[in-house]
Amino acid sequence: MKFRRATAVKAALLVAVAAASAPAIVSAALTPVAATGYNQDIVVDTGAPTGASVASFVTATMDNGTAVNGTNSLFGGTYYQTGYVTASPTTGLPAGATTVSATGNGTFTLRAANTTNAVLLDNTTPTGTLTITAPARYSQIAFYDATGNGSGTINYTLNFVGGATETGSFTSGDWFGGTPVAYTTAGRVSGVENGATDNVGGTNPRIYEHLLAVANTAANLQSISLTRTTGAGHTAILAISGNPVVVPEPAAVGILAVGGLGLLARRRRRTA
Repeated sequence: MKFRRATAVKAALLVAVAAASAPAIVSAALTPVAATGYNQDIVVDTGAPTGASVASFVTATMDNGTAVNGTNSLFGGTYYQTGYVTASPTTGLPAGATTVSATGNGTFTLRAANTTNAVLLDNTTPTGTLTITAPARYSQIAFYDATGNGSGTINYTLNFVGGATETGSFTSGDWFGGTPVAYTTAGRVSGVENGATDNVGGTNPRIYEHLLAVANTAANLQSISLTRTTGAGHTAILAISGNPVVVPEPAAVGILAVGGLGLLARRRRRTA
């Protein structure tokens, strides 16, 4: 009888230590994931003039990508930075800032307006790669995106340290009128060739959040490969966030083990 009790306590202790040593997947808020690989500047910044060409302040637009017209200047509509429209200073994209997603799932960080701030995927450039600055384990990844002039299906490959991969896809909707909304800019530059704006104070354009589960929570995520497979528009990936896998501190495992050994010793004394 004593042997059975001791064996049962030992087994329980081993299970507890093993559980404490394994990654603990918890439901937590999404937090920004820093990465490199953004390839275009699609945001007109606050230093640009109003009522005149702002084409030199971007390298592409949401409506027309990197297309140019006969005078070799960009055209089409795109995002503007918060503060560009002085008469409506809260509208626009909060470029360079960390923002709470309207989905309630957490936060994301947009890159500055005067640098490359989107991975732009279209028929001209259908692929891109985001390289994680500090590889880590995640149970979820969220893309913050939108598509100009249509919608686009994006295939993604999660590349983990050690060589493992995981694939999936999502559809990025048109930047007007879609869901799930992460942020509403309430205004855009409607034509960068003349700096005109529209929809100021309205409910468009938008940025969407696509939240995706990560099956491999045991390896550090190193990069994300992106391929646009369908659609005629221009899809912009503006940011990514993740739900980190929480791993207990080694000290916590040690405390659990010591506590278990103490319990085993007390059991032995009682049955001696």
